[in-house]
Amino acid sequence: MEKSLICNLVTELSIYDPEEIDIRILNFDTSTTTPFVDLVIKISTVEEEKTGDLRIQFDQLHAACISLIPANDIFYSDDHPLLWDYNDLQASLYFTGVSADVYKLFWEVKQIEKRLYGHYQYIDRYLNSELEVVKLMKAGRGLFANGPKKLLQEMAKVLADNVLKFSLISEREPSLCDGTRLTAKRQYPSALLVGNSYFIANKIDVDFLKYQG
Repeated sequence: MEKSLICNLVTELSIYDPEEIDIRILNFDTSTTTPFVDLVIKISTVEEEKTGDLRIQFDQLHAACISLIPANDIFYSDDHPLLWDYNDLQASLYFTGVSADVYKLFWEVKQIEKRLYGHYQYIDRYLNSELEVVKLMKAGRGLFANGPKKLLQEMAKVLADNVLKFSLISEREPSLCDGTRLTAKRQYPSALLVGNSYFIANKIDVDFLKYQG
């Protein structure tokens, strides 16, 4: 993406109160060689009312999450935690010991999700799903989670705060598709966040933006 284009848009929207901005997804099409999303941005203030049509195109779209809930902001990032699956080493987090309060421990883990990922329900995908996690913790040892090293380090702090021992092992490059085959190397896509929706792609282009009103 030409950062100047998206940054100009983000800067333009930042001068308005979030309650004055209404962003809705009209169409998301992945059937073409260049997937795209169409947005309509409506700005309503005491002084003005205008509507803008925006198309954003993606080259090598890795992941997307679509929400029909209206948004009031757009954010672009090269280093959001959503990108750690692609640009960070992956690892495994093991633990030993029994927490005095398992439910408190998992509440603290969910606070990591809230702090890093905001409203995206994302962290459960990394936790050990072979057993119910509470039962696993009561067992006193085992695999706690697999995932990006930066995330596991945050989880390890929670384990340590709850007087549990941990081991962070098996560091490895992420296994990702480069478009034709799986490769074990880091990639550096970008993230576009539109309210509760997000898009992760190698290249993100603003195709057009026009305002009426």
